[in-house]
Amino acid sequence: MAVAVVAVTAAIAHEGATGAVKVRMDSMKAIADDMKLIGRGLRGGDLDPSAGRDAAERVARHAGMMPMQFEEATVEPPSEARPVIWEEFDRFAAIAGELETAALAFAEQAAGGADPDVLRAMFRDMGGTCSACHEDYRIEK
Repeated sequence: MAVAVVAVTAAIAHEGATGAVKVRMDSMKAIADDMKLIGRGLRGGDLDPSAGRDAAERVARHAGMMPMQFEEATVEPPSEARPVIWEEFDRFAAIAGELETAALAFAEQAAGGADPDVLRAMFRDMGGTCSACHEDYRIEK
């Protein structure tokens, strides 16, 4: 039920998005979906190593594209981007780079069957990077 509510909320939030805003929103949704997949697997203790690797690699790929997706300063609704992104673009891009690096490290460890506690700590770091960026650069709806 909660998953359905989140999916409907995301669909409504993206309604009317076009161009660069839609690309960014779709990319952020993909990151969120993969983070949820990893989180569920870690909480349940059944994260498949290849699924964890693949999800983390997708997160890294989206994080790596993030600065390019924000080159155009578009903040018209339904964008959730704060204008400060373009005032602090180097910092914004650095945070995206941190997520990319953390996700690639997680992917490598997950593929190698790392200890679940190690993966949980790495996942918390990935989530912390997302939260730090959202805190400064995302308008909460």
